[in-house]
Amino acid sequence: MPEQPGAGSFGCLFRVERFGENTILREQENDELQFMVNAASYLASDYEKQYREMEPFARWNLPEEIGLEWIDATEIIHSDALSGRVSEEAKAILISIRNHFEDAFKDSSKAALWTADAMKSSSFWEEQRSLAKQFLNVVS
Repeated sequence: MPEQPGAGSFGCLFRVERFGENTILREQENDELQFMVNAASYLASDYEKQYREMEPFARWNLPEEIGLEWIDATEIIHSDALSGRVSEEAKAILISIRNHFEDAFKDSSKAALWTADAMKSSSFWEEQRSLAKQFLNVVS
């Protein structure tokens, strides 16, 4: 089954498979922990790597794509399957990352965070990357 180019990076938490005229989305990983490790690894990367690994069609909107994918991971972060495999500390870090993205989306005064320049140098993105690295250290 052909995959969309770039599948496997965080820029595609979901893989697209086409069956005739039907298109379905499947999680890249069936394993919730691996899914979040992949998400954190991608977030922990610098802007240049994030840009290279994002699906080409989504690069124009890279900051929002990353933020929305974290917000969309809410169910996974709060799932029993993940809770049974990570410490409370690790889960708290994931919740913090997710909440920071949601708060920034809700606050119109933070519109400047959703630019490539902000991703490269803002304290918000530095903190998100730092939290992602903390999560990876806790689960390793």
